[in-house]
Amino acid sequence: NENNNGISNLTIQMLSRGTKKRNRSKIIRDISELAGDINFYSGRNSFGVRLNILSADLTAGLELISDLLFNPTFPANEIKKEKELVSARIKREDDDNFSVCHRALKKIMFEGHPFGLPALGTEETIASITRQELIDFHQRFFVPDSLMTLSIFGDFDRETVLKQVNKYFGS
Repeated sequence: NENNNGISNLTIQMLSRGTKKRNRSKIIRDISELAGDINFYSGRNSFGVRLNILSADLTAGLELISDLLFNPTFPANEIKKEKELVSARIKREDDDNFSVCHRALKKIMFEGHPFGLPALGTEETIASITRQELIDFHQRFFVPDSLMTLSIFGDFDRETVLKQVNKYFGS
């Protein structure tokens, strides 16, 4: 909404900043050891994580993703850093004519609807989002039984994949 605009993006970006088992450095190291690539994204009505790894690293990749999704700790110092990064992205968009026009068009087209708000939020809304609000948002929307989809593709044995998915996402 207009008060917490950008919370989805901020929450998803914070997943890589620390979990109960890993700090930010360990997360980066674990992804590097998998020779992997991870991306966090947030749109107007969805968010997600994409991990590209070798099929031989399926177990480690699923364990990592489940840890990031279900055990974030939202460290206060990392929230501050991420807010600064988001604020810088917003400022860059403010300097881009296409972005400014696109944002204005969305505001007109979707007046009074969340789609009319900028996906990144505004500098004011990002600055006002608290750690507790991030935790609450995470608890509300990172719900595997009704709101999450897990897609896996590549050179995998179906039964092996199903066992691993059940192990890391079954609960």
